[in-house]
Amino acid sequence: MEKQQIEQYLGLSTDRFDRHALQVAALAGLVNWPQGFYDLLQSYLPVKKIDGISYHPYFSRPVALIHTWLFGMWAHDEYEFIQEAFDEFMIEHPDLLETEIWRERITNRPGFSEKFPYIPKYKASQMLDLPLSAVETLIHLGKMDAYDRRSGQDVWVKREDVLELQMA
Repeated sequence: MEKQQIEQYLGLSTDRFDRHALQVAALAGLVNWPQGFYDLLQSYLPVKKIDGISYHPYFSRPVALIHTWLFGMWAHDEYEFIQEAFDEFMIEHPDLLETEIWRERITNRPGFSEKFPYIPKYKASQMLDLPLSAVETLIHLGKMDAYDRRSGQDVWVKREDVLELQMA
């Protein structure tokens, strides 16, 4: 395939990889499994900082790998090993992925939500048996580590902080 066909097929931007680098990254993902796969994901998912928050634009081209391949073509049982590797990657690097992808994974992967380090603030409210406004106050006071992607619209809190407050 020509470089442009490969980039279009994988959803890669032309300035991220040249033909050789793309082939090396893809082969490294296969040869050094799963670390090569993780390296490919880390180089493929751009991280931007906006107001100190890691941000990955949900509708940017790099998400093609996630939606086309991981949620589409590799969603079958024979690719479960890829799905498990992606789950581990998300648990270790939640900041590289949009919270919409977190929600999809939590909804569609049994057992994933218990391993994932963040929960939505409404879930924290339920777990603590507190009104949402009280959870927001705890976040504001720094009692819970919050991951805020959209300035209050999509706030997730660290599961560990919620569990500690439950014990108190």
